[in-house]
Amino acid sequence: MVNISFADLTHTGQIVAANTFPLGISYVAATTKKHFNSSVNIDIFKYPDDFNSYLTKKLPDVACFSSFVWNIRLAHTYATKLKEINSNIITVFGGPHFPSESSEQKKFLEEFNNIDFYIEYEGEFNFRDLLINIIDQKFNLSKIKETSSEIQNLRFIHDNKLIQNEIGGKIKDINEIPSPYLMGIMDKFFDDILIPVIQTNRGCPYKCAFCWEGGDYFNKIKRFDKERLFAEMDYIADRAKVNDLCITDA
Repeated sequence: MVNISFADLTHTGQIVAANTFPLGISYVAATTKKHFNSSVNIDIFKYPDDFNSYLTKKLPDVACFSSFVWNIRLAHTYATKLKEINSNIITVFGGPHFPSESSEQKKFLEEFNNIDFYIEYEGEFNFRDLLINIIDQKFNLSKIKETSSEIQNLRFIHDNKLIQNEIGGKIKDINEIPSPYLMGIMDKFFDDILIPVIQTNRGCPYKCAFCWEGGDYFNKIKRFDKERLFAEMDYIADRAKVNDLCITDA
């Protein structure tokens, strides 16, 4: 059994800074659960206190984190502490807070040096492929890096060099990504603080320079089936404790 944590952490204090469900990283978690089934144990986190409680009981074999401008340092602090406790834990990051230029990517991974792998753009199936190789190489980080050249969208530092694997095409049928709501793995987030989030499509034909989805990778729109979306909204309506719903389409 492989223990995998998926954390889209938010700062908490006077308020919950990012008060939405961790949808993006949950898509990756759902895809992983669908592929590996009972051979993986998956836990998803939003609140640092919840993650802390988990870590007092067990440590993940693979620790995954979302990367946004508001939580990258928080996430990397956890990755650093996990590495201090057990250097064999594999850390994987993904999300929009990542440079596009090669020189800047290298600087980023050198600054946040406890990131073992960064998955650029969509990560659902690329993380699946990476996890297959992690298991095949028995969690030996050096061997994983030596044998991961075919895994698309992967960036990492190896022998002081930036490794940039081929950027694969956008996922052709996003309905192959299972719904984390309908799988039940988002149920813990139905509290009186977090706002449920859905995505009806991915991509945008426009080229807004400020937007992560303004580049060529996302220029074609892919849509989730209506039946799935209706089922998700019914699922959310039956459980929601807040009056809001966030739709994250670009």
